[in-house]
Amino acid sequence: MKSQLSTKYLDKLKTALPSDGMERISEKLNISLSTVSRSLAGKGGKRVNQVAEAAIDIIGEEQQKVKNLEKKIDSLEILPV
Repeated sequence: MKSQLSTKYLDKLKTALPSDGMERISEKLNISLSTVSRSLAGKGGKRVNQVAEAAIDIIGEEQQKVKNLEKKIDSLEILPV
């Protein structure tokens, strides 16, 4: 079965994932790391879309963490030294 997503989009997801992203997808979906890797290479059959959705969720979580940190930093009152 061929993936519905092109390798162009799967590559974008792989690039945007945090360093532990594939492990987090593996844990979240309860599938092996090799299945995650194959899926992100477009060779995971029916799992490709499921892995892509999990990757999007994880990327979104990481982006939200960064935004929250930026807000916290912006709200700090830095005193001159």
